[in-house]
Amino acid sequence: MNNAPTPFFNEFQRGLAENRGKEIELSVLRGIDTVKLKSKVTSEATIGFRPLAGKYYPTEEFKFGFFQSLGEGISFGMENLVMQAKQLVVIFTVKDAHKSVGGFYSMYKNMNEEWIWHDFWMFTAFLSLVLAFMNFLPIPMLDGGYILFLLIEMISRRKVPEKVLYYANYVGLVFILGLMIYANTDWLRD
Repeated sequence: MNNAPTPFFNEFQRGLAENRGKEIELSVLRGIDTVKLKSKVTSEATIGFRPLAGKYYPTEEFKFGFFQSLGEGISFGMENLVMQAKQLVVIFTVKDAHKSVGGFYSMYKNMNEEWIWHDFWMFTAFLSLVLAFMNFLPIPMLDGGYILFLLIEMISRRKVPEKVLYYANYVGLVFILGLMIYANTDWLRD
């Protein structure tokens, strides 16, 4: 769209939203040919077609009572935690998957242009779950690291020396800071 790549549909939608009421140029792949088209974007950010989401992804609306919603929320949260665990495995097992690690810039890019309360709260809940999951990783200085040292003390029946805890926390701090710097330089990888 306007010579900017939009390989994913959410990027295409964002581009349409940014060009409401304007004319855009599209490069469309038809078979093996690339065709240049011009189209006017409506005030609703459409260009004469839209995906038939209902055809491919049937939707149903459910209404829950207070206690049912608590159960559904816990179930949804657990599904997201399992998904995060699987994504963490992917980062270490798939070649170049580490390049998809992002920080504040990636969060900003993935936020919706329109303010939608539901999306805002879903994003906030998602961030909280991710932070909770990361906190329990067995990295010194995080809660998971302290749990690891407690397990070592329970198994060995001896207290871990203070000097070991001190240096382990120092290494954990350097690791976490390095990870934060790497994640927040994602704008350099774009």
